[in-house]
Amino acid sequence: MTSLHATRHSNKALNDLKRVWERSPAHARSIVASVLGEGWFDQQTDVLQRENTERQTKIRRLYDEIVQIDKEAGRKAVEEFRRVLWKAREQMTSRDFA
Repeated sequence: MTSLHATRHSNKALNDLKRVWERSPAHARSIVASVLGEGWFDQQTDVLQRENTERQTKIRRLYDEIVQIDKEAGRKAVEEFRRVLWKAREQMTSRDFA
């Protein structure tokens, strides 16, 4: 079997499996399980859950960093605003008494 013929054969089998999946996901799963073995699905599920947990942890860590940066930026902005107001107040007061 040539490589092109094997690719066409694989694509046809995959398309057939997609059609089976659309009609009955349970039947498609049993077909794949018969080829790959039952443990394959459990293994893939474990891998996906672990990756999902790792992703959620990374997202939470990034969110916490953003919140911290935002808090620091907010504090700096408030400090700068207070400094500007204080300076303006001093200038107004010095003009009033000049």
